[in-house]
Amino acid sequence: MGKVIFYLKIKGRNNMNTGKLLEKLIDIAKIPKTDFALNMNMTPSGLSKILTGKRLPVLKEKKAFSRQAALCFAEAIYDFNCYMKLEEIFPVIYNFNSKYELEIFLASAVEYSIDRDFVEEN
Repeated sequence: MGKVIFYLKIKGRNNMNTGKLLEKLIDIAKIPKTDFALNMNMTPSGLSKILTGKRLPVLKEKKAFSRQAALCFAEAIYDFNCYMKLEEIFPVIYNFNSKYELEIFLASAVEYSIDRDFVEEN
């Protein structure tokens, strides 16, 4: 799929933090937050702290966190023309040819968002 530069947005704003990105993906995937938290091996309270921006995933575990989240989202979202579900967050049209392509894309987006949040925090 090549290197992708992410431009995350929400309702006209040019940036989105990790919590907002995860919240939007949870909504798009139609996954209950409790189920997502359990899938991520975390408590619903821990997820809530990430969603509200009170806490970030641990930096040393960001790759594993990003991949696990992406796997969960790709399982729920992938379908023919699934990119249309993502238009509000990713203003790029890319027709994913496989669930794996979507998973890699989402993992990169989550990881990028975490990195950006850490930079802004420090």
